[in-house]
Amino acid sequence: MSEIKLKADTGGGTVSFKGPASTTSNTAVQLTLPVDDGTANQVLKTDGNGALAWVAQTTDTNTDTVYDDSNLRRDLNTLALQTAVDTNRKAYNLQNSFIDQFEDSSGITTKTNTKVLSEAVTTVYTGYDDNTVIMWHCDSSSMVDDSQNGITGITFHNGAGYSTADKKFGTGSIYFDGTTDYMSTGNLKTATSGGIPVPTTGDFTLDFWCKYNSRSAADRLIATGNSGTPSGGSNTSFTMGYNQTNRFNVYSGSADAHWTGWPSYDTSWHHYAFMRDGTTLYAWKDGSYQSSTTILNNHDIFDDDANIFLGQRGGHSGEDFNGYLDEIRLSDNKRYTASTNFTAPSSAYPASTISNATGSIVSSVSTASDARTKVSGVLLYKNVSGTCTLGTDLKVYFSCNNGTNWTEVGASEFTAGSDFTTGIKTVYLAEKTCTSGTQIKYKVEWANQSNGSKVTELHGIALNY
Repeated sequence: MSEIKLKADTGGGTVSFKGPASTTSNTAVQLTLPVDDGTANQVLKTDGNGALAWVAQTTDTNTDTVYDDSNLRRDLNTLALQTAVDTNRKAYNLQNSFIDQFEDSSGITTKTNTKVLSEAVTTVYTGYDDNTVIMWHCDSSSMVDDSQNGITGITFHNGAGYSTADKKFGTGSIYFDGTTDYMSTGNLKTATSGGIPVPTTGDFTLDFWCKYNSRSAADRLIATGNSGTPSGGSNTSFTMGYNQTNRFNVYSGSADAHWTGWPSYDTSWHHYAFMRDGTTLYAWKDGSYQSSTTILNNHDIFDDDANIFLGQRGGHSGEDFNGYLDEIRLSDNKRYTASTNFTAPSSAYPASTISNATGSIVSSVSTASDARTKVSGVLLYKNVSGTCTLGTDLKVYFSCNNGTNWTEVGASEFTAGSDFTTGIKTVYLAEKTCTSGTQIKYKVEWANQSNGSKVTELHGIALNY
């Protein structure tokens, strides 16, 4: 690397930058600086004409900025994998590669007993089960999602917001005054709002607590799936609310179910639950089974953008809700037994330490231009607790035919590289021969994990093929 020398001329304002001597030049570049007149609190800045001048420093009493370095750390993880995978490419002459560094779940096809953390995947964690897609306790103005997905991008509109005036559980709830106010998420399928695998046409359960202040016309409590604001964009994919005193309505965007005979509207807290089991949507109020409908049979409840609106209907102005919502949970499974009463929750859904001894993830497919039979790779992993034995506590498999056949990396075929950073280790995976195919993917399995004694985080994986 070339050496740059700095020289300040005595008594003047000239600073010289002199490069190293070479066979062709010994060039010096001079930068002329104005002489400091000794006035306190001056800084060197450019004036409006581009010339340098000493100017009084402006005092700013609020200059501290909190820097979010999460994206930088993710980029560094990716850079580490890119560097390592380039080394592997040269070692095995495998020219194609792909990298997963787990900013979200988008690179994973299936996962069992695993949680995608910030930049890592682990099998031992504190939180809610894997089927909990969203868990809003509504206990803060930031609408924290306590599920493993941790969605962001929540926006309150026109006066809607957190309130401590009334709530079912915890410290507060979300309040809507019935006049154009609502809450919205971004597109839950994108990384900016979470990048989470939302339920679409399969089983799901949506349950929440609701308290009305008053009603004057049709209103909507929750709506999903829409491109745009409630007053614009395409129609909603799934929404619900009262449209008469004793008639609850569920709408799919093209068909609806009017459930006459529901308990009449009142101003007390009530628990609502909706569950799709196969082709049928079941509904409960306060744990009492109400009725079912098939209008959501094979219907994508997050069609178009995967938005959620609270307090208004998507794709339509009006139908505003006046009241409170609390303890909102969306799950991608069946929480209740079809057509059967249950006891409504008596407290907020509790988080617990989930100690999974085993777990697994399978990647999305990377399609090769022609059939391949050779795969190698690189891991970034971290021992949070205990020491992981590669090939036993953390296993890796390759496939060239979309997982029809898997080839395991043997315990002796993990080669340690230089640590990427403190605690995060780099490991090279041997080249393996797989059943021929064009659909390349990996599988990672955890075993013997135990909270506090052995916890292994996967921070990234890259494949050469």
